[in-house]
Amino acid sequence: MIKYKVIYVDDEDSLLEIGKAFMERDPEIKVFTFNSPREVLAIIMEDSSYDIVISDYQMPDIDGIELLKCVRKSRNKDIPFIIFTGKGREEVVIEAINHGASFYIQKGGDLESQYAELIHKTKQAVSKDRMRKGVEEFQKMTSMAIDKNMSLNDILIFALKSMHELIFVDYSCIMTIDSSRCSPVVDYGSGDISLFEQHPLYREIGDMVISEKKNHILFKMPGGEDQSKAFNSGLVLPIKYGDEILGMFYAFSSSTDFFSKDKVPVIALVRNMIAISMVLSRQNHHF
Repeated sequence: MIKYKVIYVDDEDSLLEIGKAFMERDPEIKVFTFNSPREVLAIIMEDSSYDIVISDYQMPDIDGIELLKCVRKSRNKDIPFIIFTGKGREEVVIEAINHGASFYIQKGGDLESQYAELIHKTKQAVSKDRMRKGVEEFQKMTSMAIDKNMSLNDILIFALKSMHELIFVDYSCIMTIDSSRCSPVVDYGSGDISLFEQHPLYREIGDMVISEKKNHILFKMPGGEDQSKAFNSGLVLPIKYGDEILGMFYAFSSSTDFFSKDKVPVIALVRNMIAISMVLSRQNHHF
């Protein structure tokens, strides 16, 4: 399944062929090659379906930096952009980054490792851009939901569903806190939460978040007997309004090292919108 549509521009056709062959070894990547920066610019102006531009630096008429500057002024100005070149001068690197290049990768050396790095950086840049767009859309839609006085339950489900679409967690749930225990309010996704509820970490982590006033806690846990339903890593954040803790927000993944640094801020943003929704609903006597 194609997940990444790549524009690759270089004035040397042989390098385009090599790059396309190596990158399309990954079944998720489709590379569209061009030897004219002006043609790429015309396409970017009209077609927003591409995910990223990879450009050589030294090309006749328009070099990679000039192409980058033009793209940043176009209707598709936020598209990720990688400079991929044999020129490694420091001033070129600095100029590329200053004008919004996602990455600067120098050609040379072993082809396997070179294109493995390019594929990795391509996916990283596109994922970051998609996350940015998703967060913006999530904020807009959540604000609309609140303005339309949707029920708290519908808003919470919408928030969890949006988060799943942004970062693909397996399971998430929101719990409110009373004097005796945490009670699930809403959940979303697949998996067996009972495997976690039966684990000592369940209460210990929640208590630690409250007593030590943690912003979040990442944790790993052994899988259950049924590995298809087991969670191997998790994240818990307090749902707070000022100093008041309204509840707990849990997210789980079957992957051991799922919750990377770039995912935690997205989950924290969703948590913040949930807190606002809970407070507004309580003020309107819906919660």
